[in-house]
Amino acid sequence: MEPIETERLLLLPAHPDLAWKTAAFYHKNRDFFAPLDPQREASFFIPEGQQVLLEAEREQFEQRQSFRFYLVLRQQPGEIIGLAGLNNIVWGAFRSCFLGYKLGEEFQHQGYMSEGVMALCRWGLEKQGLHRIEANIMPRNLPSIAVAERCGFQLEGMSPKYLRIAGVWEDHLHFVLLRPDEI
Repeated sequence: MEPIETERLLLLPAHPDLAWKTAAFYHKNRDFFAPLDPQREASFFIPEGQQVLLEAEREQFEQRQSFRFYLVLRQQPGEIIGLAGLNNIVWGAFRSCFLGYKLGEEFQHQGYMSEGVMALCRWGLEKQGLHRIEANIMPRNLPSIAVAERCGFQLEGMSPKYLRIAGVWEDHLHFVLLRPDEI
């Protein structure tokens, strides 16, 4: 599996070799992500725990169930700055999935996430044959809403108490991006 390239980023497919880098990314951003993430076990933040998760992500990638990528700067590829994934893919007549993404605190508000999400969505729709990509975002997560809107997602509605985040059932706005030639 090849990386997806953009002007400033490389999106690296999930692979167990990234365990040390992903653990460092999550550890560094642990407090920043906590209000927007599910509660995590301590093992999530160490390389051994990340290696187990990355092996599962790699297998899901190969089975076309989920496509998870880790973002690095082209000029500084040694550090993971974020991630983006097309998750829970349903093929057949549906050809749909859920988009997930996050960006490290120090890289916020520089356009990296929009750049990465646009490239990933284009890859999913054009190269993988998806028809529909859904993004569910808490109404208070204004930066994430801005990314979805910049990438062409349309608001379809509200999903009350959709996900359990930081121990609380949170409402989410439901955004959708459809393959342009099938609208």
